[in-house]
Amino acid sequence: MQKYNLSQVSRIILIAKVGRNKIYKILRELGYVDHTNRPFQKYIDQGDLDDGRPKFMIHTTLAVGLGGVGFIRQVVIDYLKDHPIPKIERKPKQDGTIDI
Repeated sequence: MQKYNLSQVSRIILIAKVGRNKIYKILRELGYVDHTNRPFQKYIDQGDLDDGRPKFMIHTTLAVGLGGVGFIRQVVIDYLKDHPIPKIERKPKQDGTIDI
């Protein structure tokens, strides 16, 4: 089965201004992963998330299958309903242009 890391997931779900770090933050805040970004066993057992490593390794890279991509997409969409990403207002330069 194909597994995706969160960088790949962020490109697949195509939600503006939501990358790997924002997804990790949301998953931690909502209690899907712990402070080390390791998913809680409940979500591993459900097949939504995987820690992507053998149990004897220390480093964790969150990995998800195709079903987990949909799960994370819905979690992010639901989160953003209550916590929208603030818009950044850019001040025009003296010549009237705006840096993007």
